This record gives sequence, C-alpha cells and structure tokens, in this order.
Amino acid sequence: MDDNWVEIYSSLDELQIEMIKNTLEANGIGVVVVNKKDRSYLIGHLELFVEREREHEAREFLKDMVG
Repeated sequence: MDDNWVEIYSSLDELQIEMIKNTLEANGIGVVVVNKKDRSYLIGHLELFVEREREHEAREFLKDMVG
C-alpha cells in the first residue's frame, strides 16, 4: 500500500467491513480492504483503507456507521 492510502478502520467482523466498504463506495470514495486473517485458524482482522485526500469525508461516514 503506498502513501496515498490511509487506514481508517479495522475489525474482526467481515460483514461490518463489507457494509462500510459498500457505503463509502456508493458515495464515491475508493476503498481497499486488506484481509489479515489467518486462513487456517480464522484469527486476525481486516483493515479498511481510503485515499488520503478522502480521509476526512470517509471518517465522517464512519462516525455515523459505527459511532
């Protein structure tokens, strides 16, 4: 991941990450999800990244979604 992307959220809950991703994309914000879960043991988390220039806007949506 290059310097143009910033992590705004991480979670163990794949469904929550997918809902956030869909909401951000529906509002024109590019999103990348990095899965850091171990495939064998299903432990770990997912990280959600957005373009640095859209970080503030994405965090505003995030506040409404997760508090």
